[in-house]
Amino acid sequence: MIIDHEKRFVFISVPKTGGTSVHVSMGISQHPPPAQFHASITKVLEENPVCFDYYKFGFVRNPWERMVSAYSNFTQEKAHYSWSRDLLNYKNFEDFCCRFPESKWANWIHFRPQVEFLFDGDTSLMDFIGKYENLHQDFKIVSERLGISAILPRVRTSRHNHYKEYYNEDT
Repeated sequence: MIIDHEKRFVFISVPKTGGTSVHVSMGISQHPPPAQFHASITKVLEENPVCFDYYKFGFVRNPWERMVSAYSNFTQEKAHYSWSRDLLNYKNFEDFCCRFPESKWANWIHFRPQVEFLFDGDTSLMDFIGKYENLHQDFKIVSERLGISAILPRVRTSRHNHYKEYYNEDT
């Protein structure tokens, strides 16, 4: 999440949708804890009512691809092991998916439904919701709207095959 009172915008960082890249593009290299980094728009507006009139934007991602990306990233990147090492107890992605609904991960911030970050019930509180699949084009729209010239770097990419290869009848 980024709040910029000078440029009057709020960026909501839905997990695994390019949020780190957006932060880096805006010169932010230190990230707060996940609960703050991935704060929902409802929480931001509750704590900062002045932001209601700011330009609010975020990105979403194909949910099946997002799940594969999250699982892959959190089982491959040692920087996450302090909190994600239990994911290594699953035999594979299929095992993880099949046991997901009853697991602690179902309520974990990185796996929460994207709508929870950007909506209040059925109502979007955002001015712009871009798609990860069009991240560079959609970020350009945001940059032009904000009057900034930021280059979006590629950061924290996970290594995995096309997401469709991970799903079957069980998953």
